[in-house]
Amino acid sequence: MAPTRLFDCPGDTLEAKLLLAQRRRLDPDSAVEGRMRRLGRFLRTLGRPVPRTLALADALPWLVPKVRPRLAYEIFAQSTGQSAPEFRPLAGTLAVSLVVDLPNQDLDLGAAQLRAWNADFDGLLQTARRNLLARGGERAFLEVGKGRYRSPWRDGLDGSRILLPSLFSRLTLRGDPVAVLADRDTLLVVGDQDPEGLRWALDAALRSQCDPDPGAGLCPLRLRNLRWEARSLTGS
Repeated sequence: MAPTRLFDCPGDTLEAKLLLAQRRRLDPDSAVEGRMRRLGRFLRTLGRPVPRTLALADALPWLVPKVRPRLAYEIFAQSTGQSAPEFRPLAGTLAVSLVVDLPNQDLDLGAAQLRAWNADFDGLLQTARRNLLARGGERAFLEVGKGRYRSPWRDGLDGSRILLPSLFSRLTLRGDPVAVLADRDTLLVVGDQDPEGLRWALDAALRSQCDPDPGAGLCPLRLRNLRWEARSLTGS
């Protein structure tokens, strides 16, 4: 498999500009220690094995989708020498994996576990989406300004709500929904015909702490015809 490209958006998108701005804003000397600590916690979390005693039937009620940058899985594989959890690309730099979200720990599912359960990723993803919707998925986004919305859940799965496109059809926006995942607990939504709103969302993302498991996808995503796509700088 070819290495994941960090700037996996169209060439004229905001991704490279955003990350460059982020590097300029952050003090690398003061931030690096905290980022390394968070990276260590992330790698330990992502590498937790699923207990052999956990049967598929017992895991299903706890199964949820987890949206992260694809780079997170590459970091895990390169840093640990282990196979990354199974995932599927979404749009821009984001991907989705399957997590058994137990009360005291999250367990990411890898290809070996899926084989042990004789389970199909895409079939389990449908179950995971239904479980996510049942976890307060019908709750409305918070309107924090005219045409500016923030996710209310703050359960580490806010970014995963992009897998529930019906939630975005209820928002009053100028144009198609554009989502920016500022951090794992903050999904911001504006309209693609609202340049001031988009700048607000991107600025909020840049102010967020850098996190190796950010759930942060700085490439803005636009929802069009029930599918997410990288939103280009030109808006086309």
